[in-house]
Amino acid sequence: DCGVDAFVLGSSGSVYGDGAKDNKTTPTPSLETDKTDDPESPYAASKRAAELVCAAFRKSRGDAIRVVTVCRIFTVYGERGRPDMAVFR
Repeated sequence: DCGVDAFVLGSSGSVYGDGAKDNKTTPTPSLETDKTDDPESPYAASKRAAELVCAAFRKSRGDAIRVVTVCRIFTVYGERGRPDMAVFR
């Protein structure tokens, strides 16, 4: 036991894919309830895998870890944002 009772993981909105739903080409906003089981890139797959490892670790440790929080951070909007991201299309 290492004395850690809470853990925060910085994940990514990439786990949702590019935001195009129902075979549409126009990206739409992601919802927490959207599927995350079909990653579109190795980066998205690694972020989703890290989320699952955190969940499994929490379950395996019982009461030793009280809280695991995953923050799915999305693209920064503004002049420093990446031009290939959905918000700029």
